[in-house]
Amino acid sequence: MQPLPHSTDKVHFYDLNPNGNTYICGDIHGCYNELLLALTTIGFDFDRDILFSLGDIVDRGTDDYRSMSLQTLPWFRQVIGNHEALHVQGYLHHPSNGAFWAIEPELRNDSNYSAFLDRCKQLPHAIIIDNRYVLIHAALPMISYSGLAEVVDIKQTLLEYDFYTDLFRPDPTLWDIHYLHSPNVAPLPGIDYVFHGHYIQPQVTIKDKAIYLDTGFMSPVFSKSSVNKLSLALLGDSITYFTVSVDFGYRKVVNVDINNTLILPT
Repeated sequence: MQPLPHSTDKVHFYDLNPNGNTYICGDIHGCYNELLLALTTIGFDFDRDILFSLGDIVDRGTDDYRSMSLQTLPWFRQVIGNHEALHVQGYLHHPSNGAFWAIEPELRNDSNYSAFLDRCKQLPHAIIIDNRYVLIHAALPMISYSGLAEVVDIKQTLLEYDFYTDLFRPDPTLWDIHYLHSPNVAPLPGIDYVFHGHYIQPQVTIKDKAIYLDTGFMSPVFSKSSVNKLSLALLGDSITYFTVSVDFGYRKVVNVDINNTLILPT
């Protein structure tokens, strides 16, 4: 399943998966085996289904190295997250980043890691599915830095936006969290919903058309909890949410919360 022809380097367009289900997931943060366990539990078909990731597939994890390979799998697609940008920029030493695994000297000449960096440089900042759903790691740039009244169509605004990864001029699509805390609900014209990762919430959080799926899936070393949650959305006639709670110590699923009450606009 490839991006549609009218995609750009930074904005990829896709149809819904014609051969199976279309899933979106929050931040994975290096938890490769736990991700596969969660997907298997909800019945993900690795031969037919497609998983779109909202970014941050590495760092703070239990198997960061193997998580790099997710980008090479036929059932996986992703937008760039701030942690992919940190690796591209070589900013790996801050303790909270959880990127120490990539500082080891032998990794500097590791062909798999070099290939990972090359792939990260090619990742889109936004994915648009079925011309209705926007996937972006942190925030829509127009919500953070432009006059909302002037935004006529979010898709067109994204196509015209100058995305960047300079860590000292932080792009809102990688870092910004202000919309979730704003008392105002901004209009999001031209789309049905926008899906975000990046900002950890105790559960799937919906604010008007903005849906936040990062529920803190990471190593217990960083989360301070042995049970951590991966949240996913299944696109269909309605949007079904799965929040899979995984016990990282015993490596087993302890609970799956399902919510399918969000009916799509007609």
